[in-house]
Amino acid sequence: MDLRYKPLIVQPGNSIGPFVLGMTRVEIQALTREPLHSFYPQTWSSVRSDAHDILGVTVSYDDEARANHIAGHVRIKGGPCMLELEGERLREATRETMKILLELLETPFEDTGEALEAPALGLTIGFVEPDEGNYSPADRCDWIVVRPMTPR
Repeated sequence: MDLRYKPLIVQPGNSIGPFVLGMTRVEIQALTREPLHSFYPQTWSSVRSDAHDILGVTVSYDDEARANHIAGHVRIKGGPCMLELEGERLREATRETMKILLELLETPFEDTGEALEAPALGLTIGFVEPDEGNYSPADRCDWIVVRPMTPR
């Protein structure tokens, strides 16, 4: 399946495009023929993570080799990024637009500077770090992570 030119819809607490939390590593790898590289995210990790670089998606697994968090990278080399959250194209999104979106979704969130954390939606939204270290409402969206939702 060629996913490079299709929107990858972010479903909070569930998925990015066809990459769904809880899927096995074999099921995830069967989604695409795109090259990927696998790595251990921590020195103590027993299960690899898979980076689908052409799509800008990285999937990490639990000890049963099931997807337990999925990251989407907004600015990828060699192709368009088509991540969307609630109809908002993340490539054009800023910290300000993401805060407004989370407020419209009536979910609590925390702005840590580097990211917006919304555990009730299972989302973390990261931003391009400014050179001076001063975060602003105009910071561009850089990545998003989908995890299982945490009750409010």
